[in-house]
Amino acid sequence: MAVKVLILEDNPVARSFLCRVVRESFSDAILITEAGDLETARRHVGKLIEGQAPVDPFKLVLVDLELPDGNGMELLELLAHYPATKIVTTLYSDDDHL
Repeated sequence: MAVKVLILEDNPVARSFLCRVVRESFSDAILITEAGDLETARRHVGKLIEGQAPVDPFKLVLVDLELPDGNGMELLELLAHYPATKIVTTLYSDDDHL
């Protein structure tokens, strides 16, 4: 069975880079779901948000913080008890953002 990955990143170039890195980093079969905004990511994890246990959950979630329709922290809060590895991705390197 493929390892499911959700990548939430609004910048298409950065999202493409993250997809490539994930594919090159794992030897297992990978199924990547891409989201360019918070609303799309919410739809992809909708069953979880509605309180239902996902049948085939994401194993890895990469989340950008600055999004056109909100902040990635909102998704991370919804996924607090979700059984996946969650990684924040950002182009920022200053202390305030980190």
